[in-house]
Amino acid sequence: MVKKIILVISVNIKNKISSLLKSLKQKLSAKNYSTHEKAFGAALGISVGLLPVSPFQLVLLAGIMPFVKCYRAIAFITVWIANPITYVFIYAGEFAIGSYFFKSARDIDIDFKHLTLRTLKKLAVDDGPEIIFAILIGGVILSVTSGIITYMVTRFILTRTK
Repeated sequence: MVKKIILVISVNIKNKISSLLKSLKQKLSAKNYSTHEKAFGAALGISVGLLPVSPFQLVLLAGIMPFVKCYRAIAFITVWIANPITYVFIYAGEFAIGSYFFKSARDIDIDFKHLTLRTLKKLAVDDGPEIIFAILIGGVILSVTSGIITYMVTRFILTRTK
């Protein structure tokens, strides 16, 4: 008797969850987004994700969302381009781009073979402002450029697949 009750309850719960998920899927797919809104969502997520404001990219994106019309789910997914695995590569690229435009950062010599906590502290004290400024400039340039490219590529792909 108890087993039958538990079985009926578990089947009922499973059906309710399945129904809720089906309803959610229908609501999401029923909402029509234009190609522009989808491409803009992807571009906005990539752009904000590449800004050198770790770990606040998601908070920044959430603050921007009320003011723009885009496919928000895509934006919140693509902002995760910045994650602990990619931070090093993103910041290295931003520094390289920024040091091209910020001349005093070009003279900074970082010996990666003998990098220790003491040399990092000395580097931060001696050249910290130049490094930060180069990363900020490079981050803005990389962010804007990547956003524009992402928008164009996403829009091209979406129009080709319609």
